[in-house]
Amino acid sequence: MKTTLNRFLLLLAAWGVVVTAAGAMHLLSHLPPFVIPVIVAGITIALIFATARIPWLSDAVGQISLRGLLSAHLVRFIGIYFLWLYGQGRLPAEFAHNAGWGDIIAAAGALGLLFWPENSAGFRRA
Repeated sequence: MKTTLNRFLLLLAAWGVVVTAAGAMHLLSHLPPFVIPVIVAGITIALIFATARIPWLSDAVGQISLRGLLSAHLVRFIGIYFLWLYGQGRLPAEFAHNAGWGDIIAAAGALGLLFWPENSAGFRRA
């Protein structure tokens, strides 16, 4: 069982390396703006479909605790950095404000839920 989770985490790490390399090499900068959300939606749909169809992937995702999922969203405090880059004139305002504030709000919500008692009535609903 633990092997499937490790396999999934390795897959996520590989995806992170590929995405970071693509960003560093500006591979997506020549695409029309609407293409990026289409790519993100496609990857999301592919992961949902793969999780439903691939048994080991379904097992791995099932092993991740709710607190683990919430903890993963803490990285979204990177939105502060987006706003800082905008302040430096190194990031466009539209991206910095939309992505920056959106990420900060999501991270703050996750942080709040991490401190909420898991056995309380409204935790899972929240």
